[in-house]
Formats: sequence, C-alpha cells, structure tokens
Amino acid sequence: MGILKFVVAAVLVIAVAAIGFVYLAPERFTELMLHLDRRAAGLVRKEIDLPGGLHYVYLEGGKGEPLVLLHGFGGMKDNFARVARFLTPRYRVIVPDEIGFAESSHPPDADYGSQAQAERVHALAQALGIGRARSPVSGCWIRPACGVHRRGNSGESLKPGNGTRSSSRTKRTMCDWSGS
Repeated sequence: MGILKFVVAAVLVIAVAAIGFVYLAPERFTELMLHLDRRAAGLVRKEIDLPGGLHYVYLEGGKGEPLVLLHGFGGMKDNFARVARFLTPRYRVIVPDEIGFAESSHPPDADYGSQAQAERVHALAQALGIGRARSPVSGCWIRPACGVHRRGNSGESLKPGNGTRSSSRTKRTMCDWSGS
C-alpha cells in the first residue's frame, strides 16, 4: 500500500509540475516542444544572409532530392516540423520562414506580395545551391506568382514571373530554380 501511495503522489507531482510549466513558462514550453519536433524530424535550424540585406532562418535535414516546403500567410517554418519526420528519410527538406514572417527579416519597406516572395524564395534556393527541387505548393499562396508550366511527367516547373500557369492538379511539383 505504501508503494501505491508513493506512485500516486509522484504522478500528481509530475502532473502539477507539467501543468505549471505550461502556464507559468509558456514561451519556454513552446521552445522545448519545437526543439523536440525538430529533433524527431532530423531538422536543424540554420540562417543565411542574402544580398540586399535579407536574412532567412530555415530548417534543413534529410538526404536526397531537395524538397522545399513553403508556409502560407501567417505560417512559419515549424508548422512543418511534425510532417517532416516522414519526409527526411527520402528528401533533403528545406523549410524557410518566408521574409516578413517569424524569425526571418522583416524589412519595413519590402513588397510582401506573392511575386516578390517568389523571387526571394528563388534567390534563397540559388544561395543554397538548389537548381531543382520538389515543392508541394499547389495550394500555396505563392504559386500564382511563380507561374507554372508543364514539365512532362515529372510535375510542374516553377519560376518567378514566367507568366504561364497550368490548371493541372499534379501532386508533385518540380521547381526549377536554376536561374534561367
């Protein structure tokens, strides 16, 4: 009976401490949970400065063909941390905080329209040495500005401002950020 009381008391103390941690230190709790999600996915937080003073913070992990995940308006890179654990075994996953969001730079006079964001993602991809990458952006707000054209059976190719679009509902999108 004494062991049962001890176990119950220990469980109660742990529960009260956990609840207290969530309510008394919510920012620290959130940081801990994000760290655990990133670690489980094999993602590492990285930073890069681009010409023009733009500062990107992004997550990267895994090996294989590059896969760039783009968040929507109001999102952030960590929105993809849990799903990334299923992608990093097959892909080199790159998840940036878009300019103007979360930890990346927030230039006050910048154009935050989808065309400008597409051009900045293109510049980031080039800076990271990515010529072509998969990017599931079919529902993403940045897609119309990228311009989409067919690329055979390999998906669709995205280039900032190429002016063409496809109504195809291809599940896999091939982004060509080679600069051409």
